[in-house]
Amino acid sequence: MARYKEVVKGESFSVKVKKKSQIIDVDFLAFVLNLPNDGNRIGTFKDTKKLEGYDEKAFQLSIFLEEVVLLDFWPSPFGMRVRIALAEKGIKYEYKEEDLRNKSALLLQMNPVHKKIPVLIHNGKPVAKSFIAVQYIDEVWKDKAPLLPFDPYLRAQAKFWASL
Repeated sequence: MARYKEVVKGESFSVKVKKKSQIIDVDFLAFVLNLPNDGNRIGTFKDTKKLEGYDEKAFQLSIFLEEVVLLDFWPSPFGMRVRIALAEKGIKYEYKEEDLRNKSALLLQMNPVHKKIPVLIHNGKPVAKSFIAVQYIDEVWKDKAPLLPFDPYLRAQAKFWASL
């Protein structure tokens, strides 16, 4: 017999998503799972099968819970490019300010070739160079509005202007 959990607005609770336990905000969970909202109660859901499965909504939920870190220096125009892309996609991330005169061990570990910012770290995997990071963000979080046009010519034009 399946277990059901009543979801109460404003409450947080732990759920299992792809074998990882996470604390989830109920309002966000209701949005992702399209649960009916009648004021205080958002609804009920099958708390094990739906979240542990690999259906589209559980996948979107697991994407939201992933760790995203940006190593950056606030006046950097290259870092600004990545921050804008993250903001446009609505991705929550941890910002780590770098001292460019005294580079952190994390920066040197995540970008050993160039040793420069910005570096986007997604679940422990580094993506260096701003333009590459922006393309990565656009490809990983496809469920949000695209950053570049669909038309190949318009996309090429946007890439040209962004590369200046």
